Amino acid sequence: MTIELVNYSDIGVERWDDYCLNSDSAWFVHTSGWLDYTLNMRFEKNSINHSFAVLENNKITALVPLVEENIYGKDYREIGFAGFNNPYPVFDNNIGEKNRKKIEKIIFEKVKDIKVDYISFYVCPLTDDITGNAMVLNPLNRFGFNDVSISTNILCLNESEETLFGNIRKGHKCDIKTAVKKGFSVEIIDADNYDQDKFEIYKNLHFTAAGRKTRSDETWVIMSDWIKSGVSILALLQIDSQYVAAAFVNTYKKKAYYQSGAILPAVNKEKGGHIIHWEIIKFLKKKGYSYYETGWNWYPNISQEVADDKMLNISRFKAGFGADIYPLYRGEYFINEEYMRDVLNSRLEKYLMLRTKYQGSR
Repeated sequence: MTIELVNYSDIGVERWDDYCLNSDSAWFVHTSGWLDYTLNMRFEKNSINHSFAVLENNKITALVPLVEENIYGKDYREIGFAGFNNPYPVFDNNIGEKNRKKIEKIIFEKVKDIKVDYISFYVCPLTDDITGNAMVLNPLNRFGFNDVSISTNILCLNESEETLFGNIRKGHKCDIKTAVKKGFSVEIIDADNYDQDKFEIYKNLHFTAAGRKTRSDETWVIMSDWIKSGVSILALLQIDSQYVAAAFVNTYKKKAYYQSGAILPAVNKEKGGHIIHWEIIKFLKKKGYSYYETGWNWYPNISQEVADDKMLNISRFKAGFGADIYPLYRGEYFINEEYMRDVLNSRLEKYLMLRTKYQGSR
């Protein structure tokens, strides 16, 4: 059997995306669209696309999205997706366990040959491997990666709307009901009603909330194209006829992921984010979506990050919509020992600084 590694450019966008569409181990983060977005995230434009396919007898058996980039604020290079973990490879549905392990070994030998300082991967929770409970152990452990897994919140939308609302945390339900009484309204933009002016409102909200421009202009064009092509939606919140918050959600294979949001600081006190997500949940259910991932759970410990109060509060918010908890398998691999010491010492120092606060919050 002949095994060949073929560069992304030689596979072509159409063939790559068609394979993702038909593989149970692929989701939107594996597609050419997300690769393009990642490669354009950084202002300095020095990311490198190392993505490749594994062919057996001229037939694709695996895809490996792979990006090399600067580590933000450091003089080091990493394999990662705009500061986040690189998604785990995609495999043929009929590959078989023995052959898959053989191909995985080839893939990670190739990955570790790239001259970088740090590598991080994760298994996308919206693949059938995770939502179907087919993967019960972190596959990265076998390749020498440090296990930095956490968990994520994924809402099953197969229940009735009444049941979905009943499962929401009491405080969240109260905030949603209050928002309805106050006349808050949420408008959802998709491929059927796309409006460039509404997208510009989202951009401006993002700039205002962040206080600065956080990424390149190309990424905004890409995101608007995602809505037009039906792989994302945009929710906009109005209070007293003024747009004050937004949420951007990726929608692919009838599964959805809350990618990003923006809310004016004064509106946080109004709990506007709660009704946005409830309206998104209702919209996705009506459109026949099966799952909605509201976001990751960070914990008061040392992992790939050391969560501060802001991160822990975000986790509590995202966990309040009645979702089930799924594993978020992650792994990191340090090649540069100096960088490893820098990172691990920094995490330890931050954890020790926050430890008393962590213990007091239990």
